Amino acid sequence: MASNPIITLSPKWISRSEIYGHDVVAQYRARNNLASLAFSSHDAENDPVLQAHARMAEIALCVWAGIDPLQELNWSGRCDDGWDVKVSDTRFDVKATGPRSQYLIWPIRKNSIFASKRFDSLALVRGEAARFEIAGHIPKALFATEHRVADEAHVLDTGTWYMHQSELWTFPFLP
Repeated sequence: MASNPIITLSPKWISRSEIYGHDVVAQYRARNNLASLAFSSHDAENDPVLQAHARMAEIALCVWAGIDPLQELNWSGRCDDGWDVKVSDTRFDVKATGPRSQYLIWPIRKNSIFASKRFDSLALVRGEAARFEIAGHIPKALFATEHRVADEAHVLDTGTWYMHQSELWTFPFLP
């Protein structure tokens, strides 16, 4: 059984991610991301550590794919176009989680906009600074039909769409 790729980020990427996390929060506070703010949950709009973690996961996918994160990622602190990283012709919406989590989730507050979001596949990247696992991916259309919905007994918030890591496609993939 092959293991998933592990990426160790350099101090440069960790530092850039931390700065980016603060920039994102500043953009929310300046009310420059009102469309995104409408779908934010768990106080993410005020959490630079969470924003930095998400950016580190995106950078890890770039590094794995041999793509320059400075060129590929949106560093403006404002909303992206619905996807985070493009590998070949596949637009990935990267979902970051901690090193022990096993779920790729679609945030409950975004359920109503899932179909309209412009991405091809969801990617799960697990970890914490500086070590990240490229845990798997799933095409958007397949996630739409195969996801589960968390109930009251689940560890996730009730109504959250999710898939267990074991259900995801492994990297590397053929786009």
